[in-house]
Amino acid sequence: MWAYVILGVVSLPFILYGLLQLWFWILRRKETAESRRVVEELKARNTEKLSKQEQFEWLDGQWNWERIQKIVGKKEIPLFVLDYFIEVTPDEYLEHLKKHNPPSSWTEDTYGEVQLKQSQAGYEIIYYSHGKQIGSETFDNYDQVLRYLVYGRLTNVSDKYKNQLKRSYYT
Repeated sequence: MWAYVILGVVSLPFILYGLLQLWFWILRRKETAESRRVVEELKARNTEKLSKQEQFEWLDGQWNWERIQKIVGKKEIPLFVLDYFIEVTPDEYLEHLKKHNPPSSWTEDTYGEVQLKQSQAGYEIIYYSHGKQIGSETFDNYDQVLRYLVYGRLTNVSDKYKNQLKRSYYT
């Protein structure tokens, strides 16, 4: 009798984990189907894509979602729809950042404020939330900083970049 109770207690987390994974898989499929439908509508209407310069500006955080929301006609835009608008390659974006150095401080949705500081040891990106430091990344040279920014910004835009870029891209 105790063996069944122990077996049930041990197997319950695995069953719950499997059900949770199934739930997220179903949600992701629905979101992907919705995204494909929206992209097909954009293609059918021959909706203009963003120019390279506009894509760079969007990735640099110079303008927000409002323009894309107007084009799509929805307040909430699935991330997969950004594949239609953001088509720059990682190398193109890296070259853009080399020509247009990022500012020493900027705002990111995930953290709040982000600062880039140079020291004798190299470079450091420091993340702040509500004025308190919550994390940092250190780099040996400026090229690594730029590659880190390319990786972070592009992989937050689309899964195609997650599949294309590996974390080793900036190390």
